[in-house]
Amino acid sequence: MHGVAKERPVTAARPPRDANAEQDEQARLRPAWRVRLRDPPRPLGVPVSRTFSGPRLRHQRRLAGLSVHDVAARVGRSCWSIYAYERGQAVPPIPVADAIADTLGLPLDRFLADDRQAVA
Repeated sequence: MHGVAKERPVTAARPPRDANAEQDEQARLRPAWRVRLRDPPRPLGVPVSRTFSGPRLRHQRRLAGLSVHDVAARVGRSCWSIYAYERGQAVPPIPVADAIADTLGLPLDRFLADDRQAVA
């Protein structure tokens, strides 16, 4: 029995994978710390999404000389809702945002910021 080579069992060849499955597998195995930190640049002509900016609301409210209670009473919301909008903890529905803009005598556009600026 010495010197006699053992026969290996014959295994079926794996079917070829498609490119997407291979990329998905690589993405799954990629370490969590290797996350993309920056978004790819947007092509020209693509609109930037805009969100309601709480800090802008607070700044414009103070410039108008109104308290949170004044704005809340005129808009028909609680003062806690206005505080949450200013801190960015909640986003007002469009009719409420429009009523806030009317209360402060400004266009709604003044309270909108690019997504990248709203986070900062």
